[in-house]
Amino acid sequence: MKKVMSLLSKLSILGLTTILFGIAVPALAAPAQNGWRMEQTSDEQGVLDTTLTRDSLRIDTEDCTLLILPPNYDMYLYNPKNKRYLQLPIEAFTMHTSKRKETAAKYTLSKCGDADICGVKATKYEATNNLGRKCFEFWATKAFPVPAKLSDACAIFMSFNEMPPGYGLPLRASRLNTHGGRFTHIRTKSIERVHVPPETFAKPKNFLKVSNFVSLRTNGANVPLPPPDALDYMRDPKN
Repeated sequence: MKKVMSLLSKLSILGLTTILFGIAVPALAAPAQNGWRMEQTSDEQGVLDTTLTRDSLRIDTEDCTLLILPPNYDMYLYNPKNKRYLQLPIEAFTMHTSKRKETAAKYTLSKCGDADICGVKATKYEATNNLGRKCFEFWATKAFPVPAKLSDACAIFMSFNEMPPGYGLPLRASRLNTHGGRFTHIRTKSIERVHVPPETFAKPKNFLKVSNFVSLRTNGANVPLPPPDALDYMRDPKN
């Protein structure tokens, strides 16, 4: 009997499930699924690895890591190549958000029905300019239970001037030119429910804090702050 009890004890510690002499030893439960992971692509930024929870967002691109964290929802951008980071409060984008509203007012947005994107319901919108030409289209969703600030920050991050705030999280977006060409800003290829450990949103250590996007992308000194609409910080400075 002592040998049987010893065996059961060892199996329980290992987290194995077995039935011995009618006694079940339960396995350890898997971590709860508390977020989503999305694989996305962009003609401008390459591959994006996006992690989302109910109150936090992380986007890893080939060039940087973006974190948006509660309670103030500041935006943190980390450049691993030069070990620099930039912290901006959400209020810093007030002028850019206003500009988006002004820009969006120059377009007519049409709702074009719903679509299934990787198992998530999204609504398609088309933007038509004052010449009557369709120039931008995006698919956005409000299916994720996240604050509006997180959704709007994604559109700011991608520089979607034609997408006003409040439409949800963009899952696809493309710009159309006069010759029929298409530039894909973002395309979601997969969405999966996952367990997101807390360290996913930990701020990297030993990074130098800078005050603007140009300094974030270069190795030079902290240059004067660019205009508020200079948010194309993902582009190569020499281009």
